Amino acid sequence: MAIQLHWSNGATDLSFAGAVRCTALVEADVAAPSLPSGWRLLWAAEDCSLHFVATLPAGAPCDSLVAEVAELTPPADVAENLLTAHFCAGASSPRSARLVLDLVGAGSGRLKVVALDPADSDSQAVLQSAEIRFNGGTSLPLPAVVLHVTHSHGSPQLRVRASGYGLDATSQVVAYPTDGSPPIFLAITSQSETNLEAEATLPSALPPSSLQIASSSGTFSSSPLAGDVVLNSAPLGAEWAYYVDPDPSVYPKDFAFIYNTVPTAQPNVWRSLYHLIYIRHFHTNPPPVNDADLSHAWSPDLSPGSWKTQSIAFSPSGGTGWDSRRVWAPSIVELNGTIYMYYTGLDGVDNQSIGYVTTSIIDTTNTVWSPQRTQVFTAGNTGWAATGAPQQFRDPFVMQDPAGSGRLFMWMVGNNSHDPSRRSVVGVARTNPGSPGPFFDRGYYRATDHLHSGGVQIAESPHIFPDADHATPSQWAQARWRLTYTDGPAAPDRSIIFSTRLLNTVALDDTTLGEGTAQSPYRWSFPPTRLYPYLHPDLQPDQTMWGWVATEYLRAGKVDFMAAYDGVGIPITRMFWSGPEFLLGYPSVAGIDDSHRATHERTRLTVASMIPTRQRVSLRVELPASMPATLSVFDALGRRVADLASGTMQAGMRLHPWDGSDANRNAVRSGVYFARLSTPFGARVVRIPLLR
Repeated sequence: MAIQLHWSNGATDLSFAGAVRCTALVEADVAAPSLPSGWRLLWAAEDCSLHFVATLPAGAPCDSLVAEVAELTPPADVAENLLTAHFCAGASSPRSARLVLDLVGAGSGRLKVVALDPADSDSQAVLQSAEIRFNGGTSLPLPAVVLHVTHSHGSPQLRVRASGYGLDATSQVVAYPTDGSPPIFLAITSQSETNLEAEATLPSALPPSSLQIASSSGTFSSSPLAGDVVLNSAPLGAEWAYYVDPDPSVYPKDFAFIYNTVPTAQPNVWRSLYHLIYIRHFHTNPPPVNDADLSHAWSPDLSPGSWKTQSIAFSPSGGTGWDSRRVWAPSIVELNGTIYMYYTGLDGVDNQSIGYVTTSIIDTTNTVWSPQRTQVFTAGNTGWAATGAPQQFRDPFVMQDPAGSGRLFMWMVGNNSHDPSRRSVVGVARTNPGSPGPFFDRGYYRATDHLHSGGVQIAESPHIFPDADHATPSQWAQARWRLTYTDGPAAPDRSIIFSTRLLNTVALDDTTLGEGTAQSPYRWSFPPTRLYPYLHPDLQPDQTMWGWVATEYLRAGKVDFMAAYDGVGIPITRMFWSGPEFLLGYPSVAGIDDSHRATHERTRLTVASMIPTRQRVSLRVELPASMPATLSVFDALGRRVADLASGTMQAGMRLHPWDGSDANRNAVRSGVYFARLSTPFGARVVRIPLLR
C-alpha cells in the first residue's frame, strides 16, 4: 500500500513569484480502498509562510469520495509544521483529500505525507508519499512526528517503542506524566527514520504521560503514552489502620512507610502495595541482642488481615564493619531509577553512622538489597555533632531536593557538641547533584535544641512534608513545609512540628533561627509547635493518640497518612487538610471492620478501686482474647508517667495496681491522670484524680 501527494495539476514542483493560492491532493494508492486514517502532512519552508484554508462552510454536505478541510487547528499547532485538520467526508471512507493553502512570499519549500500502514498490526510500518516542492524545494529538514507509541513494563525496566517519521534525528526522549510526577528521561537504544526504541529504569507503574521527542534540528513532537494498569490502587477508605508484628514478643520501632506499585505476571499490569520497614524490637531481650534487625511488612490496602511480614528482611553485616552490630531507622528514596535505603548502622562498640544499600524494586519477599553497604555520613563529617565514643548519630530521613537540583537532602539527629549537656538536635546535609553520597553538612536547626524548643532531653526521628495543596514536585516551591521530630525520652506528646512558608524558592536546608527578614524570609519558625496542642487548642487531646513516637508521613495517590509507633504496633491515620493546616482521623470504632469492632467492644478498662488521697488505684483490664497490649499512665499534658504492663496479655480479667509513682519511683503531684490501654484493636482510657 502507498500514499500519493501532488499538486492539483499533477506536478510535483510548483513555481511562483509572489503570493499564490494552490491546491494539493492526497490520494490513496490505486489498490487501496481509502486513505489511511491518521495521516499527517509535514512541510519545511524558507522565506515563505504557508496558510491552510478551510474550504467547506459549516454544515455543508460532504463528498463521499473526496474529503475537504472543514476545520483547522489553532496556529500554535501549525507552527510546528504539522497540519492537523478535521475533514468532512461522506458515508464512505474517502480515497483522497483536498488541501487548499496560501503561499505567501517568494521562498521555497517541500511537503510530505506520512501515515501508519493499516496492514501492519504492530503499527510499526510507516507509509510515506513522495515529496512535492515549490520553487525548487529546500534543504531544511522536515519536522519529526510520532504517529504511534507503545510500551513494555513488566519489570523496573521501561521500554518505549515509537513509530513515525524523522526519528533518526531524535536527540532526546522524555515522558511527562500527566499527574505532575517528575519527568522520565529515556535513553535511546535504537533508531531509524521511522522507528525508535528507548528505555529507562522505572521501579513503579508508569502513569499516563505525554511522550515528547526532540530532534537535533530543534523541533519537537508529542504523543500520548498510555500508563500501566494498576490493581488495588484505591487507598484506605477508612480513617485509620493498625499494624502489629505477628510475633507477640516483638513490637515495631523506627520505620519507613512507603507506597509503591510492583509488576504482576501480566504485561503492563502492576499492583499497589503499602510497606513498613521497621526496627524489630523485643519486649524482653536485653539491649545487646535487641533492635538488631529490620522487618518488612506489606499490604495491598492497609486492611486488617491483609498484612504479610518478612521477619528478618535486613540484618547487620557482622565482622568489623560500620553496621556490623545493628541496623536502625530506614529511609527510602529513589534516585535515577535506583531505590536507596538509608539507615543507621552500629559498629562493634555502638558508634552510630549513616549509610545505604540499593535495590531495583521493593516488592515482597523477593526484595533483594545490594551486598555493598556504603557509609556516607558520620558525626565527624559535621561541624556540630559530638564525636565522643560511642557516637550518637542516627535516624536519617532522605528525600530529593524540592528545588529540583538533583541533590538528595538528609535530616538526621546527633548530640550537639555546642551544648555542654550534649543533648541531641536535628541536622541537615545534602549531596552533589545526581549523587547518592557523600553528604555535606549544612548545620543543625537551633530551633530543635532544648534551649529554643523547650524540649525534654533529646531530638529523634525527623521527617519533613509539604501541605496537601502543594504536594506534587511542581508545587513544592510554594508549600508550607513541616519538619516533625520526637522530643524527650518519655513524654507521649513527643512529636513536634515547626514550619515556614516558602515563596518562590526552597530553602529547607536553611538552619537559621527565627522568622527571617524581608531580604531573607525563608527561616524556620520557633518555638516549635507540639502536635497535641496543635490538634487540640484546648489542650485536652484525644488520649487514644498518646504515646505516639517517630511519626512518618506518606502520600498515596491523593491521600495523606501519618503513622507512628506506640509500643504495641504502628497506628496509621488519615490526614485531613484545610489549606495549610491539618487534622488527623483518630482511631474509632466506626473505622474498624466487624471482627475488629467486636473485639474492641469487648475490650474494657475500668477503675476497680481508688483512694485519691492515698494515691492508690487498681485498674481492671478485660480482654476477649490473648493479644499484645500496653497499659500506661499519663498526666494531663500527655506526658508518660509510668508503664504498668507491656507485652502479651492473656484473655480474661486482670487487676493492675498503681501506687501514684512515676517510672523512677517518685511520687507524682496532685492532679488528674489518665490510664490508657493500647491494643491492635484500639485504645481505652480512664480518668484518675489524685490528691495529696
